[in-house]
Amino acid sequence: METNFQATSQLYWISVLVTALMDVAFIALLAWRIKPARFRRLQWPLVIVSTLFWTVLWYAVMWNAFVWETSYRYVFQPWQRWAWPPVYGLISGGVTWLFWWLSLRLPANPVLYFLLLGGLESFGDHYFAIRNGVMETPLLQEVSIASAVTFGFFEFIFYWSVILGLAALLPLVWDRWQASKKEKGNSL
Repeated sequence: METNFQATSQLYWISVLVTALMDVAFIALLAWRIKPARFRRLQWPLVIVSTLFWTVLWYAVMWNAFVWETSYRYVFQPWQRWAWPPVYGLISGGVTWLFWWLSLRLPANPVLYFLLLGGLESFGDHYFAIRNGVMETPLLQEVSIASAVTFGFFEFIFYWSVILGLAALLPLVWDRWQASKKEKGNSL
């Protein structure tokens, strides 16, 4: 796939700034709305949402022609397009449980710790990608490792904010659905 688009370090540093500002807003909103007692009850909604989120996200990027042709085909084998998303999703479910457990054992608001741990997780993922040559791919060859890794930290805080937000909504939707079922049952 031919493209005139070339990612650069400057583009990544701008993305760091934009993503960091979005993260601050998400962190503040989530920390305000999800108190520690509520966070404690989100164990399984977090695991479920995280597993689904990462599986779907990885399928989306693995099967995006632009992303595959300009970078991932240099890092992954073709068979991994099918295998990697569910494997990563399942691993992420376990990592989510670990982050939830650790966040509750640290002082102060567990939401903050949960999201920071999510950002730190990006270092392992990006180390793997860099070690496997992603920075030499046509799309990323003009991007510095520092800008890519820094962006990855804030990118993952964003992803984990979405996961936490969806997980916090899941019990509310479930309760509303159960109440609706009960109401329909009583009206018969």
